[in-house]
This record gives sequence, C-alpha cells and structure tokens, in this order.
Amino acid sequence: MKVLITGANGFIGSHLLNHLSEMPGYSAVGMVRKTSRLFRLEGREHSLITASLEGRLDDSLCGFDTV
Repeated sequence: MKVLITGANGFIGSHLLNHLSEMPGYSAVGMVRKTSRLFRLEGREHSLITASLEGRLDDSLCGFDTV
C-alpha cells in the first residue's frame, strides 16, 4: 500500500512516516512544504515530495492508495 503523509515534518507526521516506512507491505512518502524545517526527519532516508495543501494537489496525489 502506498501512503502519502501530509505534514511529515511535524510531530505526529514524522512518527507516522517512520513507523509506516518500517512496516512490510507499505511504501510511505512524506509531503512537506518547501519552507519546512526537516529536523525531525534527520538521520533517516525518507521519500519526500514538496507541495502545499493550499494549491492544486492532483499531480501530488497520483498513485497513492491513501492520504
């Protein structure tokens, strides 16, 4: 299952991204803003996309099973 996690640099989002990234059968991708501080995600390799919930998300959401 391919999961997009919005707010991946936040407290809950970063923990969820870490957890789902380690679960078999899941492919987790974090969504962050281009101005985000990513200190909660340091030290791990994550797939990240840069987008904002204020704009169009059609392209950003393509291919995910859940958000």
